Amino acid sequence: MKPQFLNVDLEVLSKSDLSVFAKSFGSRKVSVLYCDHQGEQFLAALELATTRRTPEQLLARFCDLLEAMPPKAAKLWREANRRTFDIGIESGRSQPALALMIPPATLARITALGATVAVTVYPIRK
Repeated sequence: MKPQFLNVDLEVLSKSDLSVFAKSFGSRKVSVLYCDHQGEQFLAALELATTRRTPEQLLARFCDLLEAMPPKAAKLWREANRRTFDIGIESGRSQPALALMIPPATLARITALGATVAVTVYPIRK
């Protein structure tokens, strides 16, 4: 089995309740995977409801949505302690190796939004 790209999740951690933020995108655009307490803070984990399947496409679409947020959601975003785009990869057992490239323009948008990029490598599912 070759390594493969799975998805991009957006994870936001805050001292404030993030339900307004999570709901602001609409269920046709974003699926809310989790939005509740995480210890003493709140965690919102979101993924896009789209057929776009490359990391660059998903990151760019998330940026589009975040740059057009309503004011209340934008305030929650700015005040969050952590804003992370998490790229998920399944490890695989065979060649070729998986190389994912994010263009500088997309990285600049992510940086301007005050977010970071993480990569999570999952073991192969049986």
